[in-house]
Amino acid sequence: MARSFNQRVLYAARALVRHEDSRAHDNCFEMGDGALVVAALMRRARQEPELDRAIRHAFRSAGIGEWEETASRYAHVRDLAKAAREMRAENSAQQCLF
Repeated sequence: MARSFNQRVLYAARALVRHEDSRAHDNCFEMGDGALVVAALMRRARQEPELDRAIRHAFRSAGIGEWEETASRYAHVRDLAKAAREMRAENSAQQCLF
């Protein structure tokens, strides 16, 4: 069974801090709600300097701007886990159409 949204965010945060590059880490972003995982990580990074440094280190040459834009796009969303469930359901429904 797939990990819950909050579990995946926690795992991704820990993996970033450990500088982990693994399939399990990649999976955290590949459940149809990866943008919301990014938004949640960026929110956590505001409170966790170690995570903030890890994210900025991981994307030092490219990509941090995209993560910041993604976080900004979802700044108004109060419940990211609920939004993630809805996003996964919508993505799943769209896949069924093809």
